[in-house]
Amino acid sequence: MLLLPRLLAAVNPSLPTVPNLLLQPPTPPSPRRLLAFLHHAPTDKDARHLLDGTPRRTRASFIVRALRDEAPLDAEAIAALHCSSIKSGAVLDPPARTSLLAAYARSRGADVRSALALFHEAADPDLILWNAAVGTLARRCHLADAVALFQQMTAVLGTFDSTTVAVMLSGASRAGDLELGVAIHAAAVKRDLDTELNICNALVDMYAKCGCFCSSEAVFWSMPCWDTTSWNSMIGGSTFNGLSEVSARYFWDMARLAILADEVTLSSVLLASARADDLFSFGKSVHGCVIKSGCEYTASCSVPNSLITFYSELGFPEDAEKVFLRIFNRNLVSWNAMVKGLVENEKVRKALAIFREMTSEYQPDLATLVTLISGCADQGLLCEGKEIHGYIVRKGLLNDEESCIGNSLLGLYMKCDDSSTANLLFRTMPIRDLISWNTIISGNSRDGTLRLQAQAMFKELLSEGLSCTLTTILAVLPSCSHPEDLGFGKAAHSFILKNGFASGVSVVNALMHMFIRWPMPEPELLFQWDLPAVKVPGADPPCDAKDAEQRTICTATHLEPKKSKIEL
Repeated sequence: MLLLPRLLAAVNPSLPTVPNLLLQPPTPPSPRRLLAFLHHAPTDKDARHLLDGTPRRTRASFIVRALRDEAPLDAEAIAALHCSSIKSGAVLDPPARTSLLAAYARSRGADVRSALALFHEAADPDLILWNAAVGTLARRCHLADAVALFQQMTAVLGTFDSTTVAVMLSGASRAGDLELGVAIHAAAVKRDLDTELNICNALVDMYAKCGCFCSSEAVFWSMPCWDTTSWNSMIGGSTFNGLSEVSARYFWDMARLAILADEVTLSSVLLASARADDLFSFGKSVHGCVIKSGCEYTASCSVPNSLITFYSELGFPEDAEKVFLRIFNRNLVSWNAMVKGLVENEKVRKALAIFREMTSEYQPDLATLVTLISGCADQGLLCEGKEIHGYIVRKGLLNDEESCIGNSLLGLYMKCDDSSTANLLFRTMPIRDLISWNTIISGNSRDGTLRLQAQAMFKELLSEGLSCTLTTILAVLPSCSHPEDLGFGKAAHSFILKNGFASGVSVVNALMHMFIRWPMPEPELLFQWDLPAVKVPGADPPCDAKDAEQRTICTATHLEPKKSKIEL
């Protein structure tokens, strides 16, 4: 509105202009105000004018400062700043381009495509931009692409630095790719980069996460000096490999050397203590260290969340609840840990009360809902389970891409003998995977009135082209519990032999149980198979067909069936 009088005065000189004070350019927004604005998803019109009040010569540094060390933004907000930087020309500045690429990589949803597009638009990317692009791929588990880009980088630039090595080691650690980690280690040795502290820490973490803990220890003890990250890598690595006592030993060594423990240290050692019953006293002493260091009331809540898990997994939900009630800034992880701990200790009703309180502050995630539904199913709390089902429907969570909630609800209704609701839910589920089919088939098979429906669903599963697994076979075989199921049972047995499932002991046991429940028919009608004479150990003459078949069932001998009249 302030520019309108100036424009009119330029067209008609007789019109007076506004005072010069009002024509001064507006004060450019600070990076903090800009980020607050970006969190509200600006429109395209807003994005085009985002940096209009910023001096042209400072726009690139403005973008770098705005995106430095902040919480992840939405991809749309970063795109708005990207759009404005293109308009102003700031995107041509290498630091601004690198900051935008890194922001895309750490954004919610990780817009890797946009990050790589920024990289490929650069006419002559420098080493920092190369590292940012490689790091984006490595952190987002696109390891093959990261390796290809790393090889391209060495071909174009002829060099790499410690940041490149650390990024690639991090990618190998995430993927558990020991071969790649060893190759990067060798490359670092050739460039004399393996003595740098950050590289040594990355190597310790990589070998531990790849399951080679001896090599991890060898690197650690060969290091000229250690920092807190070094000890954290050893404590976390030993916990990752199931060596809880070793993790506790490293924590004591760290304390003996007067190296200050941080939140990562305490959380890792508490996790190790939770996995071994004989470390309960040790875990309580760590809790004492937490109180003395003041880490019980940190903003991230990582240590108190670990304490909740520690007490819950060792069977002390009351102590876990005391820790939970002392947290003044609970996050979603805090609520999840408390709900899970109560369910695991069979205090489902208390967990439901925590859940109701939780919904006033947060929307529970899938893990919380699945945990609660499973707890209700195990204790037969159908009404409470239906209450959670209603919450899920109201929030539209059944329409998510994940089918785990629907599968948990199927299990709930089947365990609570509400098969009609389970079958209705199955037919209305937007996404059904093999677990959904296995759950509904297994539930119907164990209901004598729905066994035929289970058999029909098994045929429907195969007709839809889904891969049948051992679990599916074990789910459908209990439906063959009546003499009139003989035809389907023979067809199922034939299917098992044809697809190589007969080698499993559980399948053989299920077949034996199925056959034993049937009354023996006449010999000429038995199985409608050509039964060869079978030599049974301890019997000199060959058995007749009927005896051979009975002994064959009990010894799980493979037979060659005729084509069944029932087509699966």
